[in-house]
Amino acid sequence: IGNLTRDIELRYAASGTAIASFGLASNRRKKNGDQWEDETSYIKCVAFQTLAENLAQSADKGTRLIVSGYLKQNDWTDKDGNERRELELVVNDAGLELRFDPAAHQRAERTTHRDRAAAAAADPDPF
Repeated sequence: IGNLTRDIELRYAASGTAIASFGLASNRRKKNGDQWEDETSYIKCVAFQTLAENLAQSADKGTRLIVSGYLKQNDWTDKDGNERRELELVVNDAGLELRFDPAAHQRAERTTHRDRAAAAAADPDPF
């Protein structure tokens, strides 16, 4: 559970697969003696296909989300030759966290990623 740290970045792979990238800030309160302290974890997240598109339409910076998925470690070498690695959460499910704010549900027409890929191929620059 966390708040979006920025607007969701939605892009499409050459295959037409939707990819949403976003960050979550997850806060945890802990007591240290008589004082309460906030501890924040920043989590890099990625979602694919219909979930990616639905997230991009439904949430923006500051939105509180509940997400689940799995951690994936990415390793690469940067331009200076340094070995780098990062963890990201590959999101399989997501929803709005409703403890503090209400939300309205809107059912969308269902399409497959193949339908969207065909539409993207027909109109590669929809903007």
